[in-house]
Amino acid sequence: MGLVRMALRAAAGVYVTVAIEANGNLTAAHRETGRLVLFAPDHSFDGVTPFPG
Repeated sequence: MGLVRMALRAAAGVYVTVAIEANGNLTAAHRETGRLVLFAPDHSFDGVTPFPG
């Protein structure tokens, strides 16, 4: 199981998956706030703020 899927299993009650891309990137939305989280291990996007750590 990939790291992204493991992280989502841990947060399954809080986040809902909204997109899974063929390249392995995954976008999830917080169930209460709608805030988006992008899991993109090899990204080079502009406008993406990484979480600390």
